Amino acid sequence: MALDSIIQTVIRRMKPAFDNKNISIDVNCPENSNVFIDTAPMQQVFINLLDNAHKHSDQITSICLKVTEHKSTLEIVIQDEGEGIPKEELSGEYASGCIFINIITNPSCVKIENIL
Repeated sequence: MALDSIIQTVIRRMKPAFDNKNISIDVNCPENSNVFIDTAPMQQVFINLLDNAHKHSDQITSICLKVTEHKSTLEIVIQDEGEGIPKEELSGEYASGCIFINIITNPSCVKIENIL
C-alpha cells in the first residue's frame, strides 16, 4: 500500500477538526512510497498522533507531516506548534526526549525510534 494514500485518507477524515481551529496541515510524502503494513492500525497511529497535535495546538497554527525515504526505511516526523511535553515529565528512558524508542525491532517491519 502506498503510504501517501494512507496519510491522505487520515487527513481527509480529520480535516473538519483542523478546519475548526484554522490549523493547516503540510504533508511532504514521496508518492508511491510502498509499505507492507496493516492499513487500519497504521491509520490509527496517524490519527492518534495528529489528534494529539490538534488537541495541543492553538488556533491558526500549522502541523507538518514529513516522510523521508532512507536506504531501507522511512522516517516519519510529525511536528506541531503545541506546548510539547514538559521536561519534568521526561524521565527514565524518556530522559533523552525520545517518546518512541524501537517500538518494532524486527528489521523487516516498520521501525519507529528516537522520535520526540
